[in-house]
Amino acid sequence: MSKIISHKGIVKTISPQVIKVSIIPQTACGGCNAKSVCSLSNSDEKIIEITNFSEHFELNEEVTVFYQQEFGYKAVLLGYFLPFIVMISTLIISFQILCDEKFSGIIALLSVAVYYVVLYFFRNKIQKHFSFSIKKTSF
Repeated sequence: MSKIISHKGIVKTISPQVIKVSIIPQTACGGCNAKSVCSLSNSDEKIIEITNFSEHFELNEEVTVFYQQEFGYKAVLLGYFLPFIVMISTLIISFQILCDEKFSGIIALLSVAVYYVVLYFFRNKIQKHFSFSIKKTSF
C-alpha cells in the first residue's frame, strides 16, 4: 500500500471543475520521510490545482490536500530518468552511426527536447494519473 502525503492549505479559487489551494508552509517538513519526493517541502507558497473533489468548499477555508507517494516516484521517472535514458541511448546510437561527437551530442539533446514536447502534448492525459485529493480539515 502506498504512503499518503498530506499538507494543509487554504482554498484560493473555486470553479466547477478545479479548486486551487495554497499550501501552507510547514516547518515539520524537515522530519518527514517523504520530503525527498515532495516538491512542497522547503518552499514558499505553492498553488495546487485539484480536480478530484466531491465536497463543497468555501473561499479561504482550511483544507487538507492528499497525494500518494508513488506518484512522486512516477513523476521523477517521467521527468528525469526517462529523458536521461533517451539522451544516453540516442547519443550512443548516433555516435555508432555517425562517428561524430558534435553531431551525436546535438542529436541527443534534440531527442530530449522532442521527449519533453511529447510529454507536454500528453500533459492532460498524464495529469489524470497525478491528481491530488482534498478534504475539509477536521478540528
